[in-house]
Amino acid sequence: MERKPLFRVGEQVRIVKIERPIISWDQNGDMERLVGEVRTVIRVTNSYCCVNNDGRAIGNWAFSFDCLEKVEQPMNSNNEENDESEYVTDWRGEQILREEAVLTSIDGWVHIDHVATAEDGETMHEHNVHGHDYRYDRCGDLYHIDYLCYVQDTGEYHHESEEGDTFFWHERDGEYYSYEPVNDERHGYHSGPRYNYSDGAKFRFGVEVEKEDESPLRRYDLDEVDATGWSRECDGSLNDENGYELVSPMFDLFGDRFDEQVNSDILSYHINADQSRNCGGHMGFSIKDKTGAEVFDLYNGFFPLLFSMYRHRLNGSWSKLRSNNSFKRAREKYSAVYVQHSYVEFRIFSAVKNVTNLLWRRDLLRIMAKSPKKGVMWWLNQAINPNSALHNHLLKVYSVEKINLVCAYAAAIAERMNGRKYVDLIQFADENAKHNAKRFVNNL
Repeated sequence: MERKPLFRVGEQVRIVKIERPIISWDQNGDMERLVGEVRTVIRVTNSYCCVNNDGRAIGNWAFSFDCLEKVEQPMNSNNEENDESEYVTDWRGEQILREEAVLTSIDGWVHIDHVATAEDGETMHEHNVHGHDYRYDRCGDLYHIDYLCYVQDTGEYHHESEEGDTFFWHERDGEYYSYEPVNDERHGYHSGPRYNYSDGAKFRFGVEVEKEDESPLRRYDLDEVDATGWSRECDGSLNDENGYELVSPMFDLFGDRFDEQVNSDILSYHINADQSRNCGGHMGFSIKDKTGAEVFDLYNGFFPLLFSMYRHRLNGSWSKLRSNNSFKRAREKYSAVYVQHSYVEFRIFSAVKNVTNLLWRRDLLRIMAKSPKKGVMWWLNQAINPNSALHNHLLKVYSVEKINLVCAYAAAIAERMNGRKYVDLIQFADENAKHNAKRFVNNL
């Protein structure tokens, strides 16, 4: 003769603590708070019952039979049935045998063969799982949808605790997938493709355009940018969500290919994008068969004038002003000019505004490249000479008065770089401008 179990799924039990329970009592005290409380049986084995924990956590509590007392079921809302009734009315209004029914926590009486039990202890009819916002996860366990994530490529639900293990969030698609996302918006820092389009030219250059604007990341896929020969990369100094550094190939400084490329649809859209104060516009410059230190020696007379144009960046940690000897000897990355093995990198440049602004800077390098071995005063005189190429180039962005002011600051910067008293030699700037320039440099 088959023996009926002491307890059944769906029944209410009161938790009691005895001196020597069959199953060891929890030693951490967690079970102590449940003593005397009534819970619903959600699973029965040969030696113990699992009861719900009233939604306080995902999971359940296991107690041996000797720690549970059966609580008699109350009469239903019609006051017609009790525990002694032969039949009960199920959730659809149909009569079923009491011994074959379970009083669920959500759907009332349900035939024992159709009871679904969630991990939080809630019980319901198996056909109503979706209607109550419950789903089975990939392991077959039933959870409320608030604790699950739908994974698109497998069509399965995973418990939220598995994120980063069995499924991953893909920001671009706004969905979960079972595989880790590939950063299809940007290459890693300095990990993208590098090309040389200089064709053996004597003077070569390249640019790094930093931007913080989400629209190019959404409009153009990474492989479309790669096809241009340029590289869209991450940079630690930029916003993680919308920041990118657009790194160019190496170009012939006096060739036309750079102009053609920066005016193309994809690259111009990136270069004309928005920027923040975090952004810069680095430019690299090299000469065939010359080291970076040799290039520095050829053109360091021009550098004070260049630094003066972007002097507000000398206050930042990314482009510090140093002496000529320090630039060459220390080769510090975070300097106004970074002397590397085969080229120099001008880090003093601020964010590139647009394509026109970038081409103006390239043309400034062209003017510099044509006049090596010139001193500071030669360059300052060129800047104020109305017949010089440099003066007319500066007039595209500065007034004559502003050019004179830039030269005053350049003289003070040059004095810090090599110790000579250039400020006393210039006659075109008034005493107030000279004083302000000296004070600015002294405060760096």
